[in-house]
Amino acid sequence: ASVVALAACSSDEAVMTSLSQPAASSSAYQVRAAQLEVLDGYEAPGRSPNIDHLQAIQPENALVAWAKRRFKPNGSAGIMRVIILDASVTRRDLLGPDAGSSWFRDRAAEEFNGRAEVRLEYVHPDGRTKDWATAIATARRSVNESADAGERQAVIDDLVRELLRKLDREAHAASRKFMPSAL
Repeated sequence: ASVVALAACSSDEAVMTSLSQPAASSSAYQVRAAQLEVLDGYEAPGRSPNIDHLQAIQPENALVAWAKRRFKPNGSAGIMRVIILDASVTRRDLLGPDAGSSWFRDRAAEEFNGRAEVRLEYVHPDGRTKDWATAIATARRSVNESADAGERQAVIDDLVRELLRKLDREAHAASRKFMPSAL
């Protein structure tokens, strides 16, 4: 796993911010660490049924941006580490090859499933992982057969937003429960 440096062109930056922004009522977590490390341990398979690698804004990049916005170091020692373990989005055909075309084209044709998983760690100055927690979120969306490429992309973006909202809630609960000394 390598430390990720988020690089996005300015046209993608607004979308990235929109996808990774925590809830408006949420403030950043002040962590008792001198630095934040975001490690990307997820490797997109790059083949069907996964489609995360085909997105202009990949879910793992949205997770990196979320982590950087959400966790703010305010300590003098130690490391808060966020490890991305999963940031997948898969596509499943709901109609099958023999479904034929519907007259009204209002049947659900595709299903998109997303999964996000992060491990949060507080690394003590002596190098030991002192506290850790895991957060997992899933989301699902479907589109009708009449949906065009833009509508499909909007559904996937909405799925990623929902994943991040759920992951944010899970990370908050898990870190409060299992990492109280780090927050």
